[in-house]
Amino acid sequence: MYLDLKEVPFSTRGSYMAVSYHEKNFRGSGMEEGLYLRTVHGNAKTPFVAGISPLQDGKACTYRIEAHPEKVELKWEEGTVTLAYADSDTLLISGRGKGAGIRLDFLPGEAFDFIQPVLSGKDTWYLADCFKNYMRYMLFNQAGRIALH
Repeated sequence: MYLDLKEVPFSTRGSYMAVSYHEKNFRGSGMEEGLYLRTVHGNAKTPFVAGISPLQDGKACTYRIEAHPEKVELKWEEGTVTLAYADSDTLLISGRGKGAGIRLDFLPGEAFDFIQPVLSGKDTWYLADCFKNYMRYMLFNQAGRIALH
């Protein structure tokens, strides 16, 4: 069973996070067409949290979306990125293929939106504080690397 992410967002029970595909200027938002992580929190000033785009060797690539109730796969010739919920607060993102990656473009909102490094043992995690939608996101990698640009 496939989901149409333009019609049905990918989420899990109890989560305020959802992944959906939106056309350009969705509901007058001014957003570009694409795949987005968003919040479904009712009092958020904007539902859009971050744009999601797969990368091949560090560059955006053309991909197709295969969305199932349990996972979303972004596929292209050289790789695959999979998004799946571990629980209502944890969205796992994994990549397969040489040079495969993903860009999370945290959208600017207010002066108080920021991403800060957090030391966790020998690793550096990143806390994305999004006041525009009253949410915080902890970003860390179990393999590969995270780079901020």
